[in-house]
Amino acid sequence: MDCVREYDISHHSVLLRWKRNYLAFGTVIDQRGQSKPGGKTRGRPKKVDLNSLSKAELISIIKVYEDIKKTIAYLRVQRKNIKSSLN
Repeated sequence: MDCVREYDISHHSVLLRWKRNYLAFGTVIDQRGQSKPGGKTRGRPKKVDLNSLSKAELISIIKVYEDIKKTIAYLRVQRKNIKSSLN
């Protein structure tokens, strides 16, 4: 455990994990940033499960999304026109 203090490692279990990985895989495999298969998915879960909706409900949701996109595009053009008229 002198290595833990000497190299300022946060906990002795880190050193044990490094040793176990070294004995299992050697120095060839780098596992940083890789998730375990079948593990917990990251990110916020979707509020609406699209697979459980009927066809009519999906169509209505798509229409709402399209209306939102059209409104945003219109407002962008309107803001651009207002800025150009002020100059």
